[in-house]
Amino acid sequence: MAPTIEGLALPQDARIGPNCGVTAVAVAAGVPFATAWALMAPAHGATWKGRSTEAERLTALAKLGVRVERIHVNRMTLNALAKRLDPTRRYIIRTTGHVQICKGGMMVDQRGARPIAGDRASRKFVTSVLRIVEEA
Repeated sequence: MAPTIEGLALPQDARIGPNCGVTAVAVAAGVPFATAWALMAPAHGATWKGRSTEAERLTALAKLGVRVERIHVNRMTLNALAKRLDPTRRYIIRTTGHVQICKGGMMVDQRGARPIAGDRASRKFVTSVLRIVEEA
């Protein structure tokens, strides 16, 4: 695994490309990118590059034993939401055309881990929030 920020690690075999949903599943489950890809690829053709729906991500997370809770949020940007979330919890957040894992003001997507504040993604509007249920 690559270096972590706030407990979030980008898998070593992660790929750059339109595969943010697959990357989010891999990071949330703590599995290699190839494992998440193998779970999600059968629903798509040979030319699939990684685009996924929330239903596909939820199915893959369930198969990997990751429990999530859906959280309703009003229309706001990722930056505004990040300030309101529990900084000790991990969240899978879908924004306009993108999916990332966030915790404590940091985010991880296929480009790696970095602060939300100041990132281009911070200005995108949130469309879905899933809180990862951590085992006690």
